[in-house]
Amino acid sequence: MSGSFFGILGVTLPVFFLVGLGMFLRRSKLLPQEAESPLMRVIVTVFYPALILTSVGPAPEVTNVGLVVVSIVTGFLTIVLGFAVTWWLAPLFRIQKGKGRRAFAFSNGIYNYAFLPVPLVLAFYGQHDGTLAILFVHNVGVDLAFWTVGVLILQGVFNREGFRKIVNPPLVALVVALVLNYTGTYQAMPQVLERFLEYIASISVPLGIILAGCAIGGLLNSSAFRSGWEVVAGACVIRLALLPVLFLVAAWFLPLPVELKRVVAIQAAMPAGLFPVVVTGFYGGRQDVAVRVVVSTMLLSVVTTPLWIQVAVNLPGLAE
Repeated sequence: MSGSFFGILGVTLPVFFLVGLGMFLRRSKLLPQEAESPLMRVIVTVFYPALILTSVGPAPEVTNVGLVVVSIVTGFLTIVLGFAVTWWLAPLFRIQKGKGRRAFAFSNGIYNYAFLPVPLVLAFYGQHDGTLAILFVHNVGVDLAFWTVGVLILQGVFNREGFRKIVNPPLVALVVALVLNYTGTYQAMPQVLERFLEYIASISVPLGIILAGCAIGGLLNSSAFRSGWEVVAGACVIRLALLPVLFLVAAWFLPLPVELKRVVAIQAAMPAGLFPVVVTGFYGGRQDVAVRVVVSTMLLSVVTTPLWIQVAVNLPGLAE
């Protein structure tokens, strides 16, 4: 990872341009809300698993079982850290129980761990460097924390349905990719099939980011920010200032493999994730709080993401 701020900005801006395109398509009704769900279902069940297969299947890094386990545990702990810090600091921004503290801790504790970091990892390290493969393994731990500790925060109890949702097409694809990798079967795959999977995989990232932009466009309305500025301030300070420092310190000091250090550094620069808005509403939480968290951190991250990535550039061990 290297380059000046403007060089890094040149890499990150196209990602946010895709988000903006999605917002435009949603607001202009060129891509209506009814089309978002089936398109996202195709991405999650077909395109994204293909990307995982083509990235993890040939990666020699994932043959190290210890690295796989450490990556999953790291993903889990980074989310738990986000939950804990946000919950603890919420009262400083006058966000108490009964005023959306649970929704605030849940939505701000989860960074955008899928569609936004993937193109950045691809841009900085390429598909077959090993970093992208470790990102997908790391995200298993993120999902685990999302559907267990996250649901506990929203409801006050663990929910069996949350455990069931951990088993999803991307996880199945990851398990298959690891098996193909460990057995050497992926290397014996016919070239025509591998190329077919690569074609499908290439669709997942841009279309996924565009649909993320559509979701943001659907959340924006005239009343979204008429109140609740303490939520906006708290989300931006914690998600885009404090947590990146903690993540980067961990990436710098902890004896993690360089690929995992890079993943933690990229995730440190991410805004809040989009899906928590849906989950917060599903479990009866303050969805308006989650909307403010997601939209405000996403918009400000256009500037903060390249800034934090530039900081990461100068950390020893990340450019090896």
